[in-house]
Amino acid sequence: WQAAPRDNKSIIEPVTLVDGADNSAKASSSKDQPPFREVKYILEVQANSELLTDRAEESLIKFVKSAPSQSDFEVLIEGYTASDKNTQANIDLSYKRALLVKKLLVEHGIPAERIVATGRGIENPVATNNTSEGRRKNRRVEVSIIPK
Repeated sequence: WQAAPRDNKSIIEPVTLVDGADNSAKASSSKDQPPFREVKYILEVQANSELLTDRAEESLIKFVKSAPSQSDFEVLIEGYTASDKNTQANIDLSYKRALLVKKLLVEHGIPAERIVATGRGIENPVATNNTSEGRRKNRRVEVSIIPK
């Protein structure tokens, strides 16, 4: 599986291997497809919106086009918000962000039954919410590609 090209304006953090262990035991039984490891993409979203930035959406579409033809992976999508209060509005917005990414993946050929989307609100901040840069980083959608 080839990762989509990184663009620091659309993917906040570099594409990272979530676990460095060899997942070849979990790899596809197809001899044509190489084994792959869990990969996480972190996509930037617009402030006060469920919409991805233009560059994040472009990166996501490039990623989908490079997706493996093998069927032994699942996708976990987690939406987040930047705020100091875990209100229902933040949870709803984070869920809308995750659903938008799911919709884009399905539109580009990833079967919906392989995708789980959830909204996490302000959980798991990656930066402080005391600065605009920190809030920008916390306003995100994480997409994890998980081998079965």
